[in-house]
Amino acid sequence: MNFRIEDFGLHFVREAVKSQCYSELWEKDQLSIAKRCDTLLREFQEGPLLFPPTYKFDKNSNNYDTSEKKRKPAWTDRILWRLKRQPHTDSCTPRRPAPHLSLSLRSYTSHMMYTISDHKPVTGTFDLELKPLVSVPLISLMPEGLWTMENAMLINYSLTPDFPSSPWDWIGLYKVGLRHINDYVSYVWVRDNQVSFNDGLNQVYINISDIPETEDQFLLCYYSNSLRSVVGISNPFKIQPQAFLEEDPLGEVQPQI
Repeated sequence: MNFRIEDFGLHFVREAVKSQCYSELWEKDQLSIAKRCDTLLREFQEGPLLFPPTYKFDKNSNNYDTSEKKRKPAWTDRILWRLKRQPHTDSCTPRRPAPHLSLSLRSYTSHMMYTISDHKPVTGTFDLELKPLVSVPLISLMPEGLWTMENAMLINYSLTPDFPSSPWDWIGLYKVGLRHINDYVSYVWVRDNQVSFNDGLNQVYINISDIPETEDQFLLCYYSNSLRSVVGISNPFKIQPQAFLEEDPLGEVQPQI
């Protein structure tokens, strides 16, 4: 960020760093000063600066600048964070419940062992606790019957009465362990492939013929376009290979054991 330490001379700053009296330098830290004046910066939090200033070092050493410029040490490398504010909505826009979460800083430090730059890297470790937004899922999902590697399979899902459904809602098929909403292996728009609906129970079909055979487990996720969020997740299940089914001598299809 290139923020420096104001007013104090080079000798005073270096002596404070040498004796680890970092608090003597905080009041003249330019970022701390800017946060007191700038409304946007005030929204961001930062951990205490309990590590040495991270700039400027002679490369390949832990010595502060010995060049002709002899720059004062400064905390130019910082980690700031804030919790995202909820957007304002009008009465016609579905509103997501306020998130119930807590974020706490576990560690905030520099790493003096790295010497390839004139800066020292800084890391922060956080604990993030997320709590459920609702006690009852907005969507209940389940695969219909025994899934095999065929052209299309059925998905059953039900909605709560006040759920703001949209033609742009979709259901994704994922491998267990997904990291992002776009990690689906297949998906279906709920209105395009709808088979039937009654008494809150809906059915859609999804094409899974292109999915390679695997022993991995899968799950289904319902994504709400109105709420911009996943609102329903199925229990994990397996998709059996086509060879899982074979005909018995009477011509009936039976699962292989």
